Amino acid sequence: MRLACGLAIALWLSFPAAGLAQQPDAAGAATPPAGQAPAVPAPGANAPADAPAKEKIAPTSAPSTSGAKKHAKRKLPARSPDGAPRKVVIREGGAKEPTAQISPGLTPAETVLERQNAERWLGSAGDQLKQLTGRTLAAQQQETMGQIHNYMDGARAALQEGDVRRASTLAEKAHLLADELVKR
Repeated sequence: MRLACGLAIALWLSFPAAGLAQQPDAAGAATPPAGQAPAVPAPGANAPADAPAKEKIAPTSAPSTSGAKKHAKRKLPARSPDGAPRKVVIREGGAKEPTAQISPGLTPAETVLERQNAERWLGSAGDQLKQLTGRTLAAQQQETMGQIHNYMDGARAALQEGDVRRASTLAEKAHLLADELVKR
C-alpha cells in the first residue's frame, strides 16, 4: 500500500505542469497559469502573426507557504586548502597499496652491516646474561633482566621480518642493559 502511494506521489510530482493548462483569454491568446511568467520567444525568432504560436512553458515551483528555507547541497572542494588534490580513501575492495620498503635508504651493503651488528649485539648480550646465571638478583635487577629478554626477542623478530635497522637498535639496547647489569 505504501509503495503504491509513494509511486503515485512520485508520478504526480514528476509532472507539475501537466495539470496546469494554458487558458485562452478573450482575445484568443494563451495566458500562463497564475504564478508563472509568460513565455518569451527566443530572440531572433520571427513567427508570422497568424501562425500558431509554439511556446514551451517551463515548470516553476510554487512559492513555499511554510516559510522554511531550502538549503543547497554543499559541494566538497576538489582540492585541499593547501592546493593539493583531495585524498579519497577506499577501504575493502579498493586498489592494493604497493608494498612498503622496510628499511628505506639502506643499500644492500648497509643492510648486511646492520644485520651483522644486530647479531653481534645479540651474541654479546647473551654471553653477559650467562655470567649472571649463578647470581641472586634483586627485584629491580630481575626487572632489568626481563627487559633485556624483551629487547632480544624483539631484535630476533625484527631480523626475521627483514627490519635490520630496528633489530640492530633493539640488540644494542639489550647489550647495554646486560653490560650495566653485569657491572653491578
